[in-house]
Amino acid sequence: MKRLPSIALIVMMSLSITSYGQNLKFTNNTIPDLIFEADSIQKIFVYVTASGEEAYSYMERKVFTDPEIADFYNAYFLNKIIYQDKDSVYKNDPYSTKFKAETKTIPGFYFLDHQGYVLLSEFGIKNADDLLRMGMSANIMHSVSSQVNEKKQNYEANKTDKAFLKELIKQENGIGIKDSVALYDMLYVTSEDDYLDIEIIRAILYNEESIYGDGYKFISEDANRSLAAIVCCEEDNMGMDEIMYNKALEIIQNNLTIALNERNEKLLDDCKEELKRVMTDKEKAERICNKAHKRFYR
Repeated sequence: MKRLPSIALIVMMSLSITSYGQNLKFTNNTIPDLIFEADSIQKIFVYVTASGEEAYSYMERKVFTDPEIADFYNAYFLNKIIYQDKDSVYKNDPYSTKFKAETKTIPGFYFLDHQGYVLLSEFGIKNADDLLRMGMSANIMHSVSSQVNEKKQNYEANKTDKAFLKELIKQENGIGIKDSVALYDMLYVTSEDDYLDIEIIRAILYNEESIYGDGYKFISEDANRSLAAIVCCEEDNMGMDEIMYNKALEIIQNNLTIALNERNEKLLDDCKEELKRVMTDKEKAERICNKAHKRFYR
């Protein structure tokens, strides 16, 4: 990728950036403090690394000293470093704990909006062009995020807007919400043969115990199972089909339990039908369904 010239940045960001030739500046404040400090224009850039790592040395020497990178990030972001090998520094900072745990490949790059929602995350060593691209993408996503937040103020009027629901679900995925009303509404307005966006698949997996039977029907579709498997196995490209198969069965079993506990006959019938279709051991599926049927009607 060729470096975008400064004039392109001026046009795309609608702001001129003066090059001062300084390093990218990092703050010692906690991420909750940065969220409090940030305004509707500023965003938060979080860099996750480990002290002494070769990746950190390269980023510090070659990338963070780049004048264009420094000027851009100092103008548009509040910048924070998190070290995976330093625990005591991040007490009372749930964001740092979460990002440390999620960063399997060092370094990690997280971009947050002024309300703490994750706009973008990437991993692995980056050059200056990569970092510039990510920062510009986060700026564009922040604009979309702000529009979503405005619509959230009148959720009832927008809950059938699929584009709005998708962006809201993406926000919720970024902060790990497990009981998503937006996901339920998205599934309600989505036909069962639709190809789901990866963020919707991700939300289904996050919310597998609270969606009352709606989600597993989607991920049991052949086209969606492979995509959901990728979500489950982002660090491991082996055995995706087996993992997704087990995940689909787990979700069906969870919803079967919900059906029994809540005396939900329709959900029970849906679970039995889906279990028989998805489970490769048809005799075992029949036994489970018969047992559930007896428990429900005893």
